[in-house]
Amino acid sequence: MEPVVVLILAAVFVGALSQRVTGMGFGLVSGPFLVLLLDPVSGVILVNLCGIIASGTVFARTWREVEWPVFWKLAVGTVAGTVPGALLTTALPTSPLQILIGALIIASLAVSLIIGRLGATIPANFGTQFTSG
Repeated sequence: MEPVVVLILAAVFVGALSQRVTGMGFGLVSGPFLVLLLDPVSGVILVNLCGIIASGTVFARTWREVEWPVFWKLAVGTVAGTVPGALLTTALPTSPLQILIGALIIASLAVSLIIGRLGATIPANFGTQFTSG
């Protein structure tokens, strides 16, 4: 097996393991490595495919407990964010796109840590659910 393939498998494994153990998002952990090992478009696609598989397995076990009104708000937010994101990946050159993805991941982790340390909660309203999606 090629060294890059081993590194990609390791990044996916560590991301999945950290999600299972800590609940931290798979994409936040494995995303930066996959974007660097592959190009930004392929890295993001692989993170999303792995996320779909992981979410699908959890969904199969917990579908009776899904809060469907919240699900639809998250789903609409996801679709609304995916289209501009996909257009951005085709418009930007690789290096600036890697920097942008890295900066967004760092910002996401920082906000998550700050909110966690403050013990603050975010209200569950349409705006926060749509944006989270």
